[in-house]
Amino acid sequence: MRARGAADYKVSHPPIVPPLASHGRLAVSESDLVEWGRRLGHVASAPLLVTISGELGAGKTTLVRAICQGYGVTEDVTSPTFALVHRYAAPRSPVFHLDLYRLSDPVELTNIGWDDILGEDALVLVEWPERAGDRVPRNHVPVSLQHLPDDPTRRWLGQERGQHRFDPEQAAGGDGGARDRLGKDAQRQRRKSRRLEGSWLRICNRERTGRLQARA
Repeated sequence: MRARGAADYKVSHPPIVPPLASHGRLAVSESDLVEWGRRLGHVASAPLLVTISGELGAGKTTLVRAICQGYGVTEDVTSPTFALVHRYAAPRSPVFHLDLYRLSDPVELTNIGWDDILGEDALVLVEWPERAGDRVPRNHVPVSLQHLPDDPTRRWLGQERGQHRFDPEQAAGGDGGARDRLGKDAQRQRRKSRRLEGSWLRICNRERTGRLQARA
């Protein structure tokens, strides 16, 4: 079986980030972020690449740890700041956690086995994806975390602006036979994705209720 590279990375997976996140951002507490990350991990299906961008201290590793917990990783998940790559075992597939902060040029990705990692049937979680430049495959799930200037206890959670939303039909090549191959598995993943959106909306409603109570 030929390994996939960054240029032809294909995944049969519906969008995971809820539609709300592509139009705006949601202010979340750390507990909300952890809850959402665990649910994302629960519905994730390999092969899948999730990139997480944001400033230092925005909660990227916290989100990665929650995703891993939801995906079934039982090991202690720590930031691979110096090792650059950590690999974890999980019941459904391996999980690769990459921290690209220390990279000075995308060419250095070759030294850490970037293309080989993307060729694995695995869940791949990448912090500081902007350091990878154009070697990040087009079909991925881009998540953004940002500080709230007036509230250090919460973060903006959303989909990175300008990033491509995953299209399962496009990833399958756009032909009828490829779409058929998605079949029941794609339908099952769409149902899981809808459950995640329900979690997102519950967080939205909780935040909205809190604002209304504060005004009362």
